[in-house]
Amino acid sequence: MEMVETYQRMALTSLRRVLTRLDRRPWSPTYGSFDREYWKYKTLIGFPRLTHQTCILSLALLYKNPFPGNFAAGNEKILEWIRAGISFWLANRTREGAVDEWFENEKSFCATAYTTYAISEAIILLNGDLENNFRKTSLESLSKSGEWLTRHKNAWIGNQMVVSAAALYNLSILLNSVKFQKAFEKRKKEILAMQKSEGWFIEYGGCDLGYSLLTLDTLAALWNRSKDSEIASSMDRLLEFIEYFIAPDGSCGGEIGSRSTAHSFPFGLELLARSGRRRALDSLARVRGGIIREDVATPLTVDDTYLSYFYINSFVRAALLESQVLKSAVVEGTVRKKYFEQAGLFVHEAPSHFFVLASKKGGVWRCFRKQDGARGDFGYIAMTHEGKCLSSQQVSTVSVEEGGPEGLHFKISCPFGEVDASLPLKRHLIAFQVFTKWILRIPGLSEIFTNLLKRKKILNVKLSQLTLERSVTIGPHQCRIQDVLRAPAPMALKDLYSSFESATVHSPSSQNFITSSLTPDRAVVRGMLEEMSHSGLARATLTVDF
Repeated sequence: MEMVETYQRMALTSLRRVLTRLDRRPWSPTYGSFDREYWKYKTLIGFPRLTHQTCILSLALLYKNPFPGNFAAGNEKILEWIRAGISFWLANRTREGAVDEWFENEKSFCATAYTTYAISEAIILLNGDLENNFRKTSLESLSKSGEWLTRHKNAWIGNQMVVSAAALYNLSILLNSVKFQKAFEKRKKEILAMQKSEGWFIEYGGCDLGYSLLTLDTLAALWNRSKDSEIASSMDRLLEFIEYFIAPDGSCGGEIGSRSTAHSFPFGLELLARSGRRRALDSLARVRGGIIREDVATPLTVDDTYLSYFYINSFVRAALLESQVLKSAVVEGTVRKKYFEQAGLFVHEAPSHFFVLASKKGGVWRCFRKQDGARGDFGYIAMTHEGKCLSSQQVSTVSVEEGGPEGLHFKISCPFGEVDASLPLKRHLIAFQVFTKWILRIPGLSEIFTNLLKRKKILNVKLSQLTLERSVTIGPHQCRIQDVLRAPAPMALKDLYSSFESATVHSPSSQNFITSSLTPDRAVVRGMLEEMSHSGLARATLTVDF
């Protein structure tokens, strides 16, 4: 089966899912909403999450592009539902043109940027298929969201800034607007300044590989429309970085990234491979294999939120590219080794293995060995008798020594931080809803509250006195890991273990199930528990043969 046919099959199956989520009743006050939890289940959420409207882009793409089995192509019902979806989105934004994502009056930069881009892209695609009056009034209203985006930014998250630039560019075309063209140029300068010299964009203080693929998707789409040379250069630098981290199973990222995501977005790589970029061709061989085997996240496996938000659009776009036989230039037996100091990521690849170490995140690592597949160590989880959960996946101090037959030697030190697994709305649901619905209407308060919430839940981790000192020596044939857990006094812990899959940062799109999630966890380290209770000091050694 051609790869394009695989994408088309997944796209059409996913389309049926999102159409099930759509309120298709013309007489309904929520006609056009893709948030089934809101309009159908009624008691689960008190406001429509407009991020689900992002899939309107996929409906427009499938409506405009016939291929065998595409029941959406040229279908008037689909076009009517697209119009209803756009109208619902326009009517349910805030007065300023912003979009709420997780709570009322949030005015989410992420949700506003992604939905504004998707709606504007859909209108560009449909062009003459939309009645003049509908198109005119939609664009007039859409400009409010563009103006809101010009006044706001999120310097913590690169993928959101990039898609906001793409949205502003679309608005400059749709409205023939010098104002939005200038806004795009300004935002472009901001995102180029965010890009590290190694090629990646910041994601909450570090590099996240899953979101790097999403950013590549957006940059590729923006470049394809704009042919902007600076966007092309930025895209190529990101592509060069990403190429190192596509694992043999086709996955990219996981707990080694700052946001612990293991996403799989094929469109950017597919488009760039067709433009003759060798690095995209080389990466695609693995990504395609992972998708065919269903070893990675796809629209068929992710949850409904991120199906609509990210996945369906990437796979539909890939499905509509011209079918071509693309041959990778990768030679079997390639050996490469590189340390990206800014990202804190070390990769070592040889015929027998693929190994990645995240030195700035407590020394977590992933390894794919030819003989037995995925292995990994994502640090320690310590459970106290007081019910606290402590994780070693924290920002680390790192020193690197190179030379000699052993290759590289990393010395990593980090404190354990408290993992917030609380469910505050179990106790404070009514108070929270009253606060967000009424108090956050006060101008300027929503942005202050949202930033405080992000700092508390994501950026400012409460650190403990327990520390991990990890020494990692990487040679040509094995990796030796020596750990020292240290506390200022004897510490009685309830449990201590290491898990292959244990994302501890608050990242809603992390923890998708992929095949490597089945990798067995390391057992509870009983000996270390006893050592900690007696002396506050415990040691462990692990050797990984490549």
